[in-house]
Amino acid sequence: MVLSTHFRAVLLTSLLCLVLAVALVLSNTPWLALHQTLATGITYDLVLIAPFIYFLLIRQSPIPTTTVVPFFGLMLLLATYMLPVHQQQHLQMIKHFVLPVVELVVLGVVVYKIRKVSKRYKQNVATSYDFFTALKEALTILFPPRASEIIAVEFGVIYYGFIAWKKRPLKSNEFSYHRKSGTVLLLGVFVFMLIVETFILHILLEQWSLVAAWILTGLGIYSLLQLIGFARSLSKRPTVICPDELRLHYGILSETTIALAEIAAVQTLPQTHKITYNDEARSLSPLGEMEKPNVMIRLRTQGELVTLYGFRRSYRTLYLHLDTPQEFTNQINHRISSLPSDNIIPPFHFFT
Repeated sequence: MVLSTHFRAVLLTSLLCLVLAVALVLSNTPWLALHQTLATGITYDLVLIAPFIYFLLIRQSPIPTTTVVPFFGLMLLLATYMLPVHQQQHLQMIKHFVLPVVELVVLGVVVYKIRKVSKRYKQNVATSYDFFTALKEALTILFPPRASEIIAVEFGVIYYGFIAWKKRPLKSNEFSYHRKSGTVLLLGVFVFMLIVETFILHILLEQWSLVAAWILTGLGIYSLLQLIGFARSLSKRPTVICPDELRLHYGILSETTIALAEIAAVQTLPQTHKITYNDEARSLSPLGEMEKPNVMIRLRTQGELVTLYGFRRSYRTLYLHLDTPQEFTNQINHRISSLPSDNIIPPFHFFT
């Protein structure tokens, strides 16, 4: 069975490469200009045959079958590049009639998945609904994990920066971290500096190249929107203590989920405590030493910190800042003490 599966994968991969190679070669021959049917054949080979072979190739693999959609889009772009404009009649028909249907179906699937995930969250009163988590889960049905993380960040910036304006009170098991840390103020300073620098650089570059000036301004506006989205997401994604796990968020910039049974100890930090960051001890905040943590969590095994765009880092000790650190540690210690005795290790102290 393993051999036949491997042979099938090799066969389909070879067939897919053959289709693409033949289309590429034929599109660069003089025959293409003489025969419209050749252009038609290349069109349907790329936008129908190639996606179908790709579907057969990944159907029994861990790759989501929904990745056929972006592969279809890639083939459309490839056909547009290969064929002369006057021989793209069939390609234009596909773009005008088939592509909008595909886009609507994809949008409908994503919306349905987000609603399904959000409904599951809301049905569990002990679990807080989190749009960003639901969005990432929904996007994984269409894209590979890393791609879904990247796309989720871009959507998350728009959602938290310009859509999610409604305030809601924190539940008893939720904890904020933005009110007393000064992070929002710091990001506000970055926003102001970015606006001023973009304006000044635009004026200076405009004297040399108008195109370069507007490219830089566009990048500046994009960075500005990102900073606004990052800053506003801090108040929308609180840290949550669930019945059997702890969900630590730092806006959409970083997050980690810890099983309560894996927590060796949690303790508030004195103001004079000196912190050394390394591969075993990390900060939840990407600002690192710029933000003074007041809580330390030590795990029995290694945890995984997910940062911006899905990058992952391991840790055993995690430092974070919370607005009510004592209440947080009290709840965590109470939950840990309620766990079965075989899951609890003897308490110890970080400080004397």
